[in-house]
Amino acid sequence: MKAADALPSLGPLGAYFANNRYRGRNEILDDLAPDILHMLVPRPAPFDEVLDRVCERADAEYEWIAPYMRDAQQRRTSFGWDLDLLAQILGWAGIAERVGAEVKPDPYGRDRLVGGTLQLTTVGRWWLDGSSAR
Repeated sequence: MKAADALPSLGPLGAYFANNRYRGRNEILDDLAPDILHMLVPRPAPFDEVLDRVCERADAEYEWIAPYMRDAQQRRTSFGWDLDLLAQILGWAGIAERVGAEVKPDPYGRDRLVGGTLQLTTVGRWWLDGSSAR
């Protein structure tokens, strides 16, 4: 569990993209990851519901300078990719999982998962209870 304990301070996506020169837009999810995890405590949440919350928070807290990020649908697509990657990283750590997603073709490249539900694992619940007590 020591690896999972490092996730909040490192930032799951920041650590995943550690060799990038600049802070990336995907690291916005690092800032929101604790809220995402706590959102899953009372119940599993549909992926799209979590994505809606991410988009709402990001729009409220950040200013979009890059032209492609000024379009709301493009932001949703970008954050969807980032949330998918965050779910994978949390899955690798044994904290959360995405169930019931479908594989669909993506016009921007490789196939991707669509829909499904995000939920804490039993270990994730135990870790989250323990990390909030620290």
